[in-house]
Amino acid sequence: MLPNDFQPGRYQELLNEKVETVLSDFKALDAPEPQIFPSPTHSFRMRAEFRVWHDGEDLNFVMFERERPREPINITAFPFGSEEIQTVLEPLRVLLQGNALLRTKLFQVEFLSTLSGECLVTLIYHRKLDDAWVQQATQVEKKLNIKLIGRSRGQKLVVSDDWVMETLQVEDRSFTYKQPEQAFIQPNATVNQKMLSWACAHAQNTETDPVKRGRWIREKLLAGTVPDIPITVDAVIPEDHHRTLRQRLEEKTTATYCWKCHRKMNPLGLPFEIYDDFGRYRRHESLEHPENLLKKGPDKAAPHVDLRDTYKTLPINATGILDGTGDAELDGEVVDALELVDKLSRSARVRQSFIRHAFRYFLGRNEMLSDSRTLINADQAYVESGGSFDAVIVSLLTSDSFIYRKENTD
Repeated sequence: MLPNDFQPGRYQELLNEKVETVLSDFKALDAPEPQIFPSPTHSFRMRAEFRVWHDGEDLNFVMFERERPREPINITAFPFGSEEIQTVLEPLRVLLQGNALLRTKLFQVEFLSTLSGECLVTLIYHRKLDDAWVQQATQVEKKLNIKLIGRSRGQKLVVSDDWVMETLQVEDRSFTYKQPEQAFIQPNATVNQKMLSWACAHAQNTETDPVKRGRWIREKLLAGTVPDIPITVDAVIPEDHHRTLRQRLEEKTTATYCWKCHRKMNPLGLPFEIYDDFGRYRRHESLEHPENLLKKGPDKAAPHVDLRDTYKTLPINATGILDGTGDAELDGEVVDALELVDKLSRSARVRQSFIRHAFRYFLGRNEMLSDSRTLINADQAYVESGGSFDAVIVSLLTSDSFIYRKENTD
């Protein structure tokens, strides 16, 4: 996008045109009504790159129009760029133009900036760089308060750091992380914050979901079935910031009408309460609510520092019940997910369910009665090989079920 394309006064008009085009493209899919998150009209792009054009003693940052690839356009201002990029753009060009060592065979310049106010510049050359380059680049880095990297074929010289620190505000929380040079980022950081907030609002991962975990184990590993939720059921766990998720779930699902289905799921999913919604091991559940706040976490710190707020906690009860393996020695109470997983790993039914899913994946269809021998042979191959999935694949792909496939006449 060239600076002469900058039309902030027409932003809303152009946005409306883009929305209309996208809606038209998705019309046949009956897509839901989209949420629109406007961008700032200027200073929104956190990264940029320019070719370096040498014309005698002059040195300029340039871009090209697609239709005129040999006609450089000098970039003296870049209103799309972040304030950090705009601030350093012309002073850097002047310094490079006046430094014979830094400008020699300089081919391209790349900018990476952050909302937190940092800026990293990469200078790309068609020559080998040396210690003399580092000395001159160090002076430029200090003078402009930026970070500098020099690159050429097979070479990368870092003056101080090859990363910048970014802080994004998502749902009233600050997230600080490193952005390495040349790593992919969303160039519009303000829109990025809105994208992350939208994802959080629709992810439903503010707490664990023992019901979904239990249903997955029942259906995918134990070859069982669970009816769909009746339309008359309000399947919402009550809010109570003084009790654990398990306590609230049990209150909601222990009624006879609910329990006839939840008895197949809850006892299998609750043992995994030893892990939080990010998969981190825990012994206590954090009661995340403003009235339970004990200590506010820092908004910004070193990468290894935990930025999370500290809340009151309650101990985790991760006991559960395994049933449906068909093995009396395995069925029964478990203290947590570790014991549950150990018992599942020793279950012949779980192993056979795993083989059945492999069959469906590699043959692209559900199994039939005539496939019994194929499934038995694949199971035997797995057991006799000491648990080799390669052996399962070889068994399936050399079976009659795979080799002698009938043409679909439907």
